[in-house]
Amino acid sequence: MDGLSFSALKEKTGLSAVSLSVYLKTLQKTGLVKKDFEHKKYALPHIHMPMESFANDWQKFMGKSTVQFILFGHTIAGMKNRQERIVAMQNFLQASYHLLTLFLWKILGEATINLDVESLKDADLVVAKNKVIFDAVNDWIIGIADSLATAMILNLDVLDDAGTPVFDKVLQETKMYMESLKGIVESKRKHRATNP
Repeated sequence: MDGLSFSALKEKTGLSAVSLSVYLKTLQKTGLVKKDFEHKKYALPHIHMPMESFANDWQKFMGKSTVQFILFGHTIAGMKNRQERIVAMQNFLQASYHLLTLFLWKILGEATINLDVESLKDADLVVAKNKVIFDAVNDWIIGIADSLATAMILNLDVLDDAGTPVFDKVLQETKMYMESLKGIVESKRKHRATNP
């Protein structure tokens, strides 16, 4: 089995034995790390994920992001100053929100790139399109969301203080965009009613 011993991990991470032990226990509970008791080594579990067969640069970027999110979560959790952790976590949440939006946009774009309005009249094609999107979301977004959740769990003690301002801002922006969209739809509706 590949992996590293406790002492090798301690040397590579620079963590104290107590901190490393706590991290490893947490990672084992979440299934992110497996311990081979026979060889006394820790390793990432081999889980088949469709992200292993990267088809394009975007998918490679999404795959790397899943690892980066967890690394950022560990780094933030290791910071000593609480206020600095809150700011770092706010930046992390803001960036990950934008990346998730971008990833979802790319997945939907790739799944619908060859479709047009006429093709939506074909029931079989619509079912096939929905399956492609469903599979892509399961394969990609769920894996990314899981790594984000892991990073957030590692920082639960500052998550409320960090997350509330970020989510409040996102909610305000979303309300603003929805109001703008309602205005556009209403304007088009009135235009059609007066110009049949």
